[in-house]
Amino acid sequence: MFRGLRQLLKLYLKKNDIYDIQTGTFSATVKLWHLYLDQNNLTNLRSNMFTGLQYLQNLSLKYNNINDIQAGTFSPTSNLKSLHLDMNKLSGLRFGMFTGLGNLQELHLECNVINTIQTGTFNSTSNLISLNFYMNKLPSLKSGMFIGLDNLKRLGLQWNIISDIQAKTFLSTPQLEDLYLYCNRLTRLGYNMFIGLRNLRSLRLDDNDISSIQTGTFNPTTNLISLYLPTNELAKLRAGMFIGLNYLKRLTLWCNNISDIQSGTFTGLGSLSSLNLGENRIKVLPKMVYRELSSISNVNINNNPWQCDCKILPFRTQMTGSYEFENQMLCSHPANLLGHKLKDLDPVDLICEPTIVRFERHKDYNTSTQGQSLVCEASGFPTPDITVTLPSGLNKTVQSGGWVTVGTNSTVTIDVTADAAGLYVCTATSPVGSTFASLCVNIHLDKPTSFTLEQDLHKPTTFTIEPDPGKPRTFTIEPDPAKPTTFTIEPDPGKPTTFTIEPDPGKFTTFTIEPDLDRPTTVLFEPALKSSPGLTVPRNLGKPENSNGKPYNFRTSLNIFTTFYYHQNFRQARKQQ
Repeated sequence: MFRGLRQLLKLYLKKNDIYDIQTGTFSATVKLWHLYLDQNNLTNLRSNMFTGLQYLQNLSLKYNNINDIQAGTFSPTSNLKSLHLDMNKLSGLRFGMFTGLGNLQELHLECNVINTIQTGTFNSTSNLISLNFYMNKLPSLKSGMFIGLDNLKRLGLQWNIISDIQAKTFLSTPQLEDLYLYCNRLTRLGYNMFIGLRNLRSLRLDDNDISSIQTGTFNPTTNLISLYLPTNELAKLRAGMFIGLNYLKRLTLWCNNISDIQSGTFTGLGSLSSLNLGENRIKVLPKMVYRELSSISNVNINNNPWQCDCKILPFRTQMTGSYEFENQMLCSHPANLLGHKLKDLDPVDLICEPTIVRFERHKDYNTSTQGQSLVCEASGFPTPDITVTLPSGLNKTVQSGGWVTVGTNSTVTIDVTADAAGLYVCTATSPVGSTFASLCVNIHLDKPTSFTLEQDLHKPTTFTIEPDPGKPRTFTIEPDPAKPTTFTIEPDPGKPTTFTIEPDPGKFTTFTIEPDLDRPTTVLFEPALKSSPGLTVPRNLGKPENSNGKPYNFRTSLNIFTTFYYHQNFRQARKQQ
């Protein structure tokens, strides 16, 4: 077909309906350098299809329907430097597919449907410099996938569906300088993902779903200059997150969900000259971050919802007006400061309305006859005053003394006695506002009910206490002066636990049982010769509300105010009331 064209250097065969190329078609064009077969209907590339093209430098097969390439297809084109196979229907790359392309420098495989790359696929392309692989269907990157690409410098993997990168994937690409991974499905970056990329200069990870970066992730990329992480799901920047990036100059983090930046996040980035934190959710910054930002020549923190109140006061006190990023901090909250520059505000204007942090029973409150303690904690700037309104309507403050004591961080503790049950209201007030919280307290204290057990020589004495979920029972034993008192607690059926209390004349011995949440607690007193231990059990512990919001009642299986006597050598017991 092409006889007489031995001097032909370029051949354009675009936009035809070519569906096959017979063997020997190009045998007469031995000096051809550039062959364009774009926008045809080729489906399979066979061996010997390109026989005679030993000087070919550039082969373009874009926009065909190629779904398979036979091994040896490119053996006749040993001098090929650029191969375009983009916009086809390749679904997998196999070993031997690129045999003969030892001089290839640029390979375009973008816009296919490739989902697998067999280990050894690139063994024959050791001089490849640029590999474009974007807009395919790769779900992950695996170790061994890029073996043979020792001289690769640019790798485009954007617009795939990559969700994972196996450790040591890039060990076979030690010369890589530019890596494009944007528009994939990565959710996290691990410390072993980028091992082997010591010469990497630019890393693009924008438009993924990255929410976490492990400490040490960038340790292998010590020569990285540009790191792009915009449009991800990062919410918090931690100290150590960017460790190892000593030569980094550009760090782009705009349009994430960043709301928290720890002090020290940018420490160690001594070469950083450009930082973009715009379009995030940053409301406040720690005091020490000001120093870190001021060491970077170009900082963008535009379009963040700055909250100009007491929380940002420490950062505001560092501002000098000398840096451009200070002009970008426009207040979003509170409403009366909307649009104001933070640097122009007087620190006294950075206030916080009072809030009740907690109003609750003290975790160590006293359940004895002395009542219990309530604690009210408030925050705000200026520091709010706290007033507690009693059920009687009387207001108590720190200044009024009596039941009220003040602690640190605007915390007030009030002691409550049995005759002061009812609704308590804690109010926090400052010049900029007030707020309140209420708490209902129900206290009921009764005298304990006593059970005296004079033991039979032959029979153990047993009684059962119905448990109330989560409440311990306290028992007081008055031991026999001469003998130890032995008792058994049966927390689980068939698994009794036996304790022995050595008597101390004249002293009571107290122990606590944590009951099973569902079963009664059985206490069994084994008889001891001539010993008469006295057992005191509180009948009611004041009915404080339990975790379910119901009053707590201390109950026994015996009737209240009932005394049992067991006499030596008697076979039956007499009950008295």
